[in-house]
Amino acid sequence: MSADSTQRLLTGLSMLIAPSLLLVGFAIHPPEPHTGAQMLAMITNYPVRWNIAHLALCAAMACSIPTVLGLTRLLGERGPWFALTSSTLIGVGVVFYSAFVGVELAASAAASASTGQYDGMERWMGAIVDFQGALPVEFVDLSLNLGLIVMAVGLFVTHAAPRPACILIAAASIALIGGLFSNSVGAVGAEMLVVGLGTVGLRMLNRFGDACRPSTVSKQSSRRTTPFHASATKRLTSRFCFLAICSNSFHALGYDQFVGTGTVKRCCTWSHSSTLT
Repeated sequence: MSADSTQRLLTGLSMLIAPSLLLVGFAIHPPEPHTGAQMLAMITNYPVRWNIAHLALCAAMACSIPTVLGLTRLLGERGPWFALTSSTLIGVGVVFYSAFVGVELAASAAASASTGQYDGMERWMGAIVDFQGALPVEFVDLSLNLGLIVMAVGLFVTHAAPRPACILIAAASIALIGGLFSNSVGAVGAEMLVVGLGTVGLRMLNRFGDACRPSTVSKQSSRRTTPFHASATKRLTSRFCFLAICSNSFHALGYDQFVGTGTVKRCCTWSHSSTLT
């Protein structure tokens, strides 16, 4: 397997896995809290769902890196500015979104370590819910959505991907903005992204399969044809050598008048037919 085929396989799989993990994260996430007390209650009542949801979101961000590389490769020289702009925006968004998910995982760790003593925990989690302090910088992760829109527009304009898939990717990016405030809206956006990116990923996997087939077919055809042509040429040469020897012998013995040209023609015809068979 060549490096190009391996890269096509990994990027195709990542386009299927990344949005699927994002969908899992939004689907199993507990209801979005609006106060510090609600957030603390969600973490203490649903610790497994909280942790698995945020781990799935982190894994989705990790898988988005090869996904973006694959989409950038699809654009290639057709839209270099689309590729550069979108990949930069998506990279910045992945970093800041992952940082915010890490903050919420840290809140879960702090709540589980408090062993029932929640003095001051509600105020701390209330600061997370209200985006106090430096947390407003978390909205920089919206560049992830903007980068996906730019990428979808580039793929649409350059015909590097199916146009319905490009439209779904752009629509999913807009819907995922609502995922910051509603898990149900985020789940809908993730579903659309599964279909859009999944279509592009399946096309890449099909190309990977097509790239693996011709080499086997060519090897098999070379194995079959090469010995046949070699043996046919060898038989043909031996038949003509035999006819040449016979002709010279008849001429030396003076039998040309008895043999005649018809016999030689019949011998040549027999030699040609036996060589083809």
